[in-house]
Amino acid sequence: MRVKSIIIDGFKSYAHRKELENLSPHFNAITGLNGSGKSNIFDAICFVMGITNLKKVRADDPRELIFRAGTTGVHAARVTLEFINDDPATAPPGYSCEEYPIITVGRQIKIGGKQQFFFNNTISMQSKVKRFFESISLNVDNPHFMVLQGTVHKLIGMRSQDILSLIEEAVGTKAFDHRRRTAESLIRNKEKKIEEIDNNITTQIGPMLEAMRADQEEYKRFLHITEGLEEKKKFRIAFEYYEKSQSIEKSAEVMEQKGAEVANAKENIKNIPEQEEALTRRIMSLQESLGAPSEAAIALHEEESELKKTLVRHQSSVENVEKQLKQLENTLKSLQKEKEKQHKSQETFQVQREKHEVLLEDIKKEKEKVKHLKDALHLMEAGVRAGDSGVSLEQERSQIDVELIKCNATARRCREEIKDLTNQLKQVQQTQLRQKDQIQSAEKDLDDANRLLQRESVQYLPLAEVEKRATELFDSLGTNKKEYQRLFDTAQRDGSYRQFDLDYDRSRASKDLERRTKGRVGELITPKEDKYALALLVGAQNMLMRVVVESDRDADEIIKCGLRQRTAFLALDKLQLAHSIDARKKEEAQQVCKRLGGSVHVAKDLAQFSDPSLGHLAEFVFGNFFVCSSLAIAQELAYNPKIKVKAVTLEGEVAEPNGLMTGGSNSQLRNTFNELKVYREKKLPLMKLSSTIKDMEREYKQLRGQLQGKQPVIDAYKSAEERVELLKQKLQIMRSQTEEAASDIETRLTTSQNALSEAEAAVEKYKAHKGGHRERGVCGRGTGADGLGGEVGKGGSETRKTDSGRGKRVVRVRAAGGRH
Repeated sequence: MRVKSIIIDGFKSYAHRKELENLSPHFNAITGLNGSGKSNIFDAICFVMGITNLKKVRADDPRELIFRAGTTGVHAARVTLEFINDDPATAPPGYSCEEYPIITVGRQIKIGGKQQFFFNNTISMQSKVKRFFESISLNVDNPHFMVLQGTVHKLIGMRSQDILSLIEEAVGTKAFDHRRRTAESLIRNKEKKIEEIDNNITTQIGPMLEAMRADQEEYKRFLHITEGLEEKKKFRIAFEYYEKSQSIEKSAEVMEQKGAEVANAKENIKNIPEQEEALTRRIMSLQESLGAPSEAAIALHEEESELKKTLVRHQSSVENVEKQLKQLENTLKSLQKEKEKQHKSQETFQVQREKHEVLLEDIKKEKEKVKHLKDALHLMEAGVRAGDSGVSLEQERSQIDVELIKCNATARRCREEIKDLTNQLKQVQQTQLRQKDQIQSAEKDLDDANRLLQRESVQYLPLAEVEKRATELFDSLGTNKKEYQRLFDTAQRDGSYRQFDLDYDRSRASKDLERRTKGRVGELITPKEDKYALALLVGAQNMLMRVVVESDRDADEIIKCGLRQRTAFLALDKLQLAHSIDARKKEEAQQVCKRLGGSVHVAKDLAQFSDPSLGHLAEFVFGNFFVCSSLAIAQELAYNPKIKVKAVTLEGEVAEPNGLMTGGSNSQLRNTFNELKVYREKKLPLMKLSSTIKDMEREYKQLRGQLQGKQPVIDAYKSAEERVELLKQKLQIMRSQTEEAASDIETRLTTSQNALSEAEAAVEKYKAHKGGHRERGVCGRGTGADGLGGEVGKGGSETRKTDSGRGKRVVRVRAAGGRH
């Protein structure tokens, strides 16, 4: 490195800008007449190198460095040294010849003492300038940095320690000793600070963290309980709604039942007068029948006695038979063990038993026949003629009179109903004639309305499908929004989802902010293979968790909408690439890899992304470091002067050009790629549903725009359609009122006429029956009684024969039972 030029402006005797350029590589002296400014040039060089002792530049006050102390209008002094860095052997560390071919150092001082240092034409710190010169063995703070005229003898007479110090300064080791002492002092101070921090963490922050963790657990339990409470509230509301619905349905059923009961009660109230009249006539007929002879009562009393006796006889017979059956059953139980041997005998016994039951039935029938004949005989002996129904003729006549009264009353009531219904039917027919004109007018209005509807439908039909589609979209939008809210609430209850999701008030944000928010870097850019995941994770560091947005305005909007977590953003329109890896370094890296045996790739080449617009982002995050197969290759890539690029191994070890190395266990590292992948999978249904909702809203908005432009046509069609329906209902009501009334009256009239016919037929029947009784009269009682007596005797003999036969069979049955 050598001096190329010296630029002096306003320094000491140089009032105006003076540039000493194109200096020889062997420049080492300044010659000239006295007062020509030789010393001032030397002072300028010391000034720009950062000298702080002004006496060495022959000044007592900073203002003396400015031309005539700023009294002539020059208010600042600036000196700039420009170096040519073309020799790699003498190049300063960290400033390669390829990257820094020209190095400029400048210093400026103004009236008032304010000064600035410049490095490569940018404002810099004085310490940086001093370190730069110290790296090339130039320390302006060394008391022997500059040897003035007349001080050479002092240098020769220096002590050995001072001479050693001067040699160390010239060699450059003194600067490193100074840095070491400074670093040790700094380390001691930092260690004290670290001890204080550890003490604070142990005594103050630790208990606070424990308390906050307990509060966090309590808050989580509170959230869980709150969610459960909300679900219980919803369930309770739904259950109450269900109960109320059931209660309303039951109340409606009860109301219908009560309405039916009220209708029945009204019908009963209408029938009460008729029932009262019928009962009155019945009472009158019964009062007349009370005066009839009491002989029939005596006969009935005697018949009752005989029936009681017969009942007792039959009951005793039944009891005997039951006893016999029980004996037989006991016998059968005792013979179960010999069932196989006596099977034939058992069959015989069963046959006898069936015959016995048949005999019992025959006896019962004969006894009933005898009883009937005896009853008839008693009636004949009492002098009463038996009728066809088995009762006396007088009773049968009385019954016929009662039935005649009922039939006559029914016929009279039917005639009155027929008369009333006929009048009502005439009135309804007259009403139909009066309403005929109204119906014709309504039909004409309906025809006009239908023609208008047809005219309007010509323009409306193309819009009908659009309106139907808009209605379907509106219903689907409501369903999808409810489903989206359900999925969003479910995701929010997941802790891993909330960790990566941006928590801000989306209601305050613009509609397309979600679309402009791309997601986190590790979510958008993933490793091509799982074996590269660790290297990319370590190399990118915290870049993976940064949120990518389209512009810085989007990030500002998210923050202003109440962002609840600390988040770093990357705006795609503001990304500025750092020093990327050029082709020469890539070639050098490949050569190193071949020499050491292994593989090396630029990290960007091992990552993948689906959106082409993310290429700039991938270059920004993964374009500035290598991924290699071993630590030896990583060290060579980081420390080789021709490469000097950060390198990461597949095991996560890092080597950086500044000498920093990182490695060790990876168990504490979070697998951010996998966590973001799981988060992406959970978020994907929400994103798809959100996209579907936006598409549907867009389509619905377009359809609504089309319909709003044609709203007059739609309104006209709807109005015409409503008028047609209204006129149809009106016409139907007009027709149904008269037709239903006429139909109801005709039905009731037919029913009354049929009832009248039946009543008249019944009257004729009873009159004919009553006339037949008069013709028969009372027959000879002796002849009838003799005949009945003979029949009774004949029946008794048959009964005795049957009894004797039954006795013989019972004996045989018992004998068979004894054998068994």
